[in-house]
Amino acid sequence: MSFFKHKYFFHSIRLMLGGIFFFMGIKGFVDFNGSQAGTDVGADFINSLMRTKFFWPFEKFLETLFGLLLLSNRFICIAIQGLAAIIINIVLYHAFLDPKHWYLALFVLLCEIYMYLAFWKSNYKNSFVKLNIPWRE
Repeated sequence: MSFFKHKYFFHSIRLMLGGIFFFMGIKGFVDFNGSQAGTDVGADFINSLMRTKFFWPFEKFLETLFGLLLLSNRFICIAIQGLAAIIINIVLYHAFLDPKHWYLALFVLLCEIYMYLAFWKSNYKNSFVKLNIPWRE
């Protein structure tokens, strides 16, 4: 059995990543006006996202949905793809606006990369193959 498909390690990473996003998504719905610790620039950015009234609830809905999919072990590849954009934004936020908890963002990024590599051969590798489809005339 390969390293990326090791049974216990794979499921522990899946459950950690799913738990993080499920509970942080639920926390975003319950605690809309919570305190934002960090730098002034980072807090201003998060507060401006919260004031839009559509972006923040939609992002928290997606985090909750994809976290629930990972926790329930259903549609894992869709959940991984959906969380990729959210994780990239989290990493960029912590890299440039609020580097206080950069190690947590790095941990989530490494878990996401591991999940990609675990499904690389079975699901994602064919996405990068050039198809030779003749044009219809």
